[in-house]
Amino acid sequence: MPEWLAWCQGRCVPLSEAALPWMDAGFVYGAVVVDNARTFRRRLFLWPRHLERLRRHCQLCHIPLPHSDTELTVIADHLVTHNGQFLPAEEEIQVVTFVTPGPLGWLTGEEHNGPPTVGMMTYPLPRQRYRRFFSEGVTLEIVGHQHAHPNDILPPAIKHRSRLMWYLAEQRKHHPCSVPVLVNQQGIGDTAVGTIVAVSHGTILLPPAEWVLESISVQFLRELCQSQNIPVEESPWDVRHLWEPQSDAAETPLGKSISELLLVGTAFCIAGVRRLVSPSGERIFPWPGAMYSLLLAAWESYVGTPIARSFLKD
Repeated sequence: MPEWLAWCQGRCVPLSEAALPWMDAGFVYGAVVVDNARTFRRRLFLWPRHLERLRRHCQLCHIPLPHSDTELTVIADHLVTHNGQFLPAEEEIQVVTFVTPGPLGWLTGEEHNGPPTVGMMTYPLPRQRYRRFFSEGVTLEIVGHQHAHPNDILPPAIKHRSRLMWYLAEQRKHHPCSVPVLVNQQGIGDTAVGTIVAVSHGTILLPPAEWVLESISVQFLRELCQSQNIPVEESPWDVRHLWEPQSDAAETPLGKSISELLLVGTAFCIAGVRRLVSPSGERIFPWPGAMYSLLLAAWESYVGTPIARSFLKD
């Protein structure tokens, strides 16, 4: 009987049989560089940019990626086509590509590690996971702090598969439907599912790129804003300055001027934040905000798909 396929080490296998050996560095060390892309109308969106980031992050982490972009594209298209036959025609797909250093020599009795393990899998776009983003807005919850600096041995911009800190963040949140936020020593917040973006006096404020996970969606947002004549700046704005009741920090000019927060990520594209919760209080934002509505409409126009409606339908 036909079933979903995954690709690993040069061959397609049934998804139920796909596995990572226990001696692989991806399992032993969690040493995995990863990419997560999505489709629109079953065509991969911004795929060349995802491949470029994957290859560059592999180089930064000293993990070889032996397959060409052409090879990876052929594999991705094949998996989308094959696995898509098991879904309704209107359902979209996410594509995960991962690379590890491969088996560790000291566990296999070999002098050297490798060869690298390269794999790819797909899964249906999880509309239910993000439905609330479009029915009632996003709730962000600050749950803790995480040291992150561009000069760290593992910079915060690298997209890797070690998700333990985000698992712990999920355990610490008090609001079951919130998106947990970790804040670094500069007060810059990040999430596991997307980048937090602020709106101040009609300008989009992005976190400094080197301080948060590198985002293909944020790159696209920049271009979308340019097409709409919306100014964009990188600013180390402190998410801790935004909550209510008004604290001394919240009285800062920047804290008072931020009128909207947005969340930008691959799966859901762009969503408006309705509520920011922290141990010190909360801030309620107008939802849907004017900037969110404008950018969502522009994004939908570009991809030719009603993004919000696709998440709200049964």
